[in-house]
Amino acid sequence: MPEIFVNYRTGDGQDLATIVDRDLRGRFGAEHVFMDHRSIPAGGRFENALIGGVWGSKVLLCVIGPTWFTAADTEGRRKIDDPQDWIHHELHLAFENGVHVIPILDERAESPIRVDELPKRLARLASCQYRTYRHRESDSALDRIARDILDLVPGLVDSRQQPPRTTDSPSSGTHVQGSGIGGIWGGGRIGPVITGPGDQYHGDVFGGSKFLGPANTGSGTFNNADRITMNDKRTVSSADNSYPEEPRSSREAGEEENR
Repeated sequence: MPEIFVNYRTGDGQDLATIVDRDLRGRFGAEHVFMDHRSIPAGGRFENALIGGVWGSKVLLCVIGPTWFTAADTEGRRKIDDPQDWIHHELHLAFENGVHVIPILDERAESPIRVDELPKRLARLASCQYRTYRHRESDSALDRIARDILDLVPGLVDSRQQPPRTTDSPSSGTHVQGSGIGGIWGGGRIGPVITGPGDQYHGDVFGGSKFLGPANTGSGTFNNADRITMNDKRTVSSADNSYPEEPRSSREAGEEENR
């Protein structure tokens, strides 16, 4: 079940909701984000899907556009005041079931949210810390929303975050020093260096070009090397260290429920 539920009103916040949904899917994967027109299959019962989506989520993003409070039905009554209105109903279910609600305000919407403009069942929305989406600062706004979600949903991984760089990455060349071992073993294909006594196995060329096995700098014997040159003083050339190149490995159109 998706941990993130996108709540929005058609005709008010669907454009911003689509931007947020697309960004979060790109970061966390589509399976972690619920948005009605995308998540409910054709022929599915949207009532059950919406209720189950809210109950199964950990975070509900309430997208509020410029007409969120004033949108009216055919008789002129505010939709948000109607308990049967899906936006009202989803928010009420979220509050009743302990889902963390984050209002996402379009920059054109009135802010902050005023409690006297909310129906009594949704009064808690006014006390929820909100985020404002500004179109000229869209990247930073979306990054902030993603960080909020990561704080609230352990286990999610943001694929757009760069992994930290480590200091133990292999260098382009490694100098191996010891009795009978000289030169540079390049190309990032270096075996471990063993400094104690023991044997050296499976080296293709020793004392010259390619070397794929561990190097023993202490006493011991050397086995299974194609060529062994104990006193070779030559410098390893770039040609010796070359390797053959390895192969490299619409929004969906359709009818929606009246939200």
